[in-house]
Amino acid sequence: MGKRIYSISVFLLIVSACLFATDPRQMVLGNYVDDENDILTNPALAWKYGSFVKGEIVTGNDWAMANYMLKDDLSLGMHLGRQEGAIYTDVFPSTVSKPFAGIGLFLSKALIPDQEPETSTGSWGDTGYISAESFGLGVYAANKRESLSETDEEDTTQGYDQSAVYGVIAGFNSDMFSLSAGMNYNREHYGTYWEYLGDDVYEFYTSYEYFSELKLKFNVSEESRIKGIAKFRRFEVSRKTHDPELEDTQSENPGSEYTFVSAGTHYQKTIGRKGVLSTGLTFSLTRTKTVSESGYYDWPITLTETWCRLPTIEIGVEIPIMDRTVGKSGIPLLFMARGGAEKTWAYYSEEDDRFSYMTTQSTFGIDEDEDFVSFGLGLSVASFLVDMTISETLLQSGPYIISGRGETMTYNMTLGYRF
Repeated sequence: MGKRIYSISVFLLIVSACLFATDPRQMVLGNYVDDENDILTNPALAWKYGSFVKGEIVTGNDWAMANYMLKDDLSLGMHLGRQEGAIYTDVFPSTVSKPFAGIGLFLSKALIPDQEPETSTGSWGDTGYISAESFGLGVYAANKRESLSETDEEDTTQGYDQSAVYGVIAGFNSDMFSLSAGMNYNREHYGTYWEYLGDDVYEFYTSYEYFSELKLKFNVSEESRIKGIAKFRRFEVSRKTHDPELEDTQSENPGSEYTFVSAGTHYQKTIGRKGVLSTGLTFSLTRTKTVSESGYYDWPITLTETWCRLPTIEIGVEIPIMDRTVGKSGIPLLFMARGGAEKTWAYYSEEDDRFSYMTTQSTFGIDEDEDFVSFGLGLSVASFLVDMTISETLLQSGPYIISGRGETMTYNMTLGYRF
């Protein structure tokens, strides 16, 4: 057991420098398809997926995750490199350095009944699991600080930027429904220490972020099921400034806000033994209010934006291209192909309030920025898994040998191992 935990830690440290944040299978089939990434929004699901380690490789916010079964009814896991929290949204000031990587831990406990439990069959990325209720708890932390000192003929200044996110999430899962809720504390603090003043001039931003998710599950038949899904996320940003040379040396200004609410349904059907058909319909509302300084007295600039997706339609299919054993030892090999598409009708409105002058505008129609067609491939050899998405530009421009552009190859790739 000690060697296994050591191997997981080494693998995470190696791949966390080059891993990404959205699973390629969910990118193609839709976000509501069952996947290990569901652990991030409900840690009670960790027990369902058994022991595994995986990482997602692409440029950007790269990360890795591992889960280990301590007992038949208890699992412990961790993830490295994910960027969680309101601090990474545009609502916070973009001039502050963000934590480039965080670390999370999650624990899942199942209530396995005394009688012989019912077991489901495994699918792609799922080894199959015992039907039982489970609870989960997760924590997350990211912290970064940068310092800069400058000295001239008259004074010495010491500047600093500090940002941090601390979060906790709890969840419950059963065959009928799953529920999770959590909170993140976000903090950004940047300023300068002036030697001649003997004090700091700083700005301090904080936010308590609340989020939750509810899933209702209905089995239509042995091959198909329907989910009803609702999500909520809300936070407000408070701003505090301090300048000893000003009369109001400390003041609290109205902060920025973010609200997200969504509700939808998802249908998933097993095709043959290992294929999947997935469709989804989602309605959502996102509203942001960003407050910034105008540089003209104390008059702020307030930009309020509202996005209503009415609705977003997703469809995806996954089919096995090759399912066989290879070699004398009969190593199982499974090769999957995937395709998916998304279409969104959206209403957008904007209110720009500056210097007591309000301007408004609104649009409604198909949101081309949200629409996409994607394709993916999956390969499973024994306990090793490889997932990848293929970009539209690869199909349009050809591979690197033809187009000369390596970035047309994929959006992201996942490497994983089950044990």
